[in-house]
Amino acid sequence: MKKSVSFIIIMLSVCCIFTACSVSQSSEEFRIAICQNTDGAVYGIHCEYYLADTPIGGTEVVLTENKTVIPIESGDTISLHFDK
Repeated sequence: MKKSVSFIIIMLSVCCIFTACSVSQSSEEFRIAICQNTDGAVYGIHCEYYLADTPIGGTEVVLTENKTVIPIESGDTISLHFDK
């Protein structure tokens, strides 16, 4: 599980779009809070996690309002929760 969290943090750092504001984990789950810290428009987040080169899970975050995709504003924080 620790490898998975490390992979996500590295992936986010490489993109230089988001910062992991906080990361917490237990034996059954891990959580990541991602802060949007750019001036540009970001319309979604996609992440996946792997264990020993095997995809275990992932998620996408897209904000909508009246069926229209809206940007994740600078300064917003998105929290992701992954169960085992």
